[in-house]
Amino acid sequence: MKYLMLAAMLLLTSCVKPASPSEINAPQHDTLEIIGVYVDSTSFPYGTPEIVLYKQDNKLGGTWSFGYPNPQHFKRYPYEVLPIENIRITPNGDLTFSILWGMNQRTGREKMFHYFVGQLHNDVMQGSFTSDWSSLRPSPIKAFKQAPAELKPDIREYVTARQHSATEYKKKLDELVNCQTERDRLPDNPIEVIGKWSKVDSDGEHEWGYEVVLFRLGNTYQGWIEDFSGLIGDGGIRYPLYDVQFDQKNLSFQTHPDDFVVTYKTIIQGSILNLKNGGRISLLEKIDSPSTKEIWPQYQALKIKCE
Repeated sequence: MKYLMLAAMLLLTSCVKPASPSEINAPQHDTLEIIGVYVDSTSFPYGTPEIVLYKQDNKLGGTWSFGYPNPQHFKRYPYEVLPIENIRITPNGDLTFSILWGMNQRTGREKMFHYFVGQLHNDVMQGSFTSDWSSLRPSPIKAFKQAPAELKPDIREYVTARQHSATEYKKKLDELVNCQTERDRLPDNPIEVIGKWSKVDSDGEHEWGYEVVLFRLGNTYQGWIEDFSGLIGDGGIRYPLYDVQFDQKNLSFQTHPDDFVVTYKTIIQGSILNLKNGGRISLLEKIDSPSTKEIWPQYQALKIKCE
């Protein structure tokens, strides 16, 4: 009986067909359905918008990019593939979507979008944009669906590459948001705002002067100085303070612009901060101090770069 059972097991084993390497490594079913690749060539040579729409896993997706055939334009405006989100296509051809194109330059953690409203009829996409940053919104488009002969030999590979580029772009923005959120988290030690002093003059076109912000974190004094020297509206260059010494009347600190050490000494008299830098003297007047929630993110941005 023992030998009969062994023989039966060997027979069953020999009947099972082993999986081939190609079967083992076979990719999962590709659910990518390409709706179309639409190109607007009316703005040539300044930039040719390309919109890719597809459906994958029953979800609409897409990418937006510009082609620059002129090498000079290519150098001036980097080529990027941006993700298209919130796509809506109605049965009568109304089309809306948003393009994730960057971050708010003021808040740093707010994603910025262009918003398209238009139609998709007879393989023609036509409409206009609004934007979270109006000066950078795209021009109205009239994009035509590309015929198979006009597309690359492997259009699925082309669209997949576009998907990958847009996904990587969104991933970088998410990493930036996470970095800034962690960087701006308030510290455990309390922050006491000492003051903000400012003296900025202008001739109607250019401005010059300084602003100094000082606060205490635990037992140490920290802050920054902003050096204004340029066109009005451009703002100044901020430098974090090092080696800060403060006794309620005398304030001294260093900055390290471009690996140089610059030493400042000041005397505080009432609401005036007498700033001395070498032979230069500036009288800065105390102004309304920013809140803790305003100071800390601005200071951290000088110390930790999220890029």
